[in-house]
Amino acid sequence: KSKYHLRYKEYIILYWVGLLDGAGNIQVNHTNSKLLYRFIIRLNYNILNLYMLTLIQHILKGHIYIKHNNINWVVNNKDEIMNLIRILDKYPVLTTARRTQLEFMKANIKYDNINWYLSNRNLKYNNIDIYKSNIIKYLNQERDIQYPHFKLWLLGFIECQGTFNIHHKDPIFKIGLYNDKYLLGYINDWLIGKNKIKSKGNELYILEIYNKSVLVRLADHISTYGLLGHNSIHFINFVNLIK
Repeated sequence: KSKYHLRYKEYIILYWVGLLDGAGNIQVNHTNSKLLYRFIIRLNYNILNLYMLTLIQHILKGHIYIKHNNINWVVNNKDEIMNLIRILDKYPVLTTARRTQLEFMKANIKYDNINWYLSNRNLKYNNIDIYKSNIIKYLNQERDIQYPHFKLWLLGFIECQGTFNIHHKDPIFKIGLYNDKYLLGYINDWLIGKNKIKSKGNELYILEIYNKSVLVRLADHISTYGLLGHNSIHFINFVNLIK
C-alpha cells in the first residue's frame, strides 16, 4: 500500500508539472508593502477538469475556484509555495517560460525586496538561453535513463496542449507550443516519429502526427497511465479509430 501511494503521488506530481508547463503561471506581484507569490493553473470548467484539479489539491494543497467558464487551482500560501519549489527542484518544468517565471520567483523570495522586484521584473528573460540549455541537458539525462519523469510529465502536458483530431476519417494528434521548438522535437523523438515541426509564425511551433504506428505508440502510453481531465474523452473517441 505504501509503495502504491508513493507511485500514485509521483504520478500526480509529474502530471501537475506537465499541466503547469502547459496551462499554468508562476507569478510574483506586489502591494505597497510586500511581495505576493502565486502558482495558478487555469482550465475550461467541466466536471473532469474539476476532478483532476481536486486530485492535485489533495497532494499539493492550494484551493480551487470557478469563475465564468474557467476553473482555477491556486496556491498563494508561502509554506505551500516553498513546498512546490522544492518539488520543482526535483522534477523541473520543461518550458522556458515556466522556468523563467520560477527562477524569478526564487530570486524574489531570496531578496524579499520590492525595489529589487521593480528593477528586475522586465529583465527576467535575460537568462532564457541559459535556462533552455539547462532544460535540454536535463532532457538528455532523462533519455539516458529511459525517461522516468518525462513520460509522466507528457501526460499532463498533453492534457492541456494536445488535441486529438479526425481529418477525413483519419486520426491526427497535434500539439503546439510557443518558443520551445526543442521540446516538440524531444516529444517527436521519444515517440520515434518522423514528422517535421511546423513554424506558424510568432514563435509558434506545431507537431502533427499522422503515422499510425506512431499514433499507436502514443495511445499505448496514454492508455497505460491515463489522462485525468476532459481531454480523456477526446482520447477515447480518438483511440477507437487507430486500434
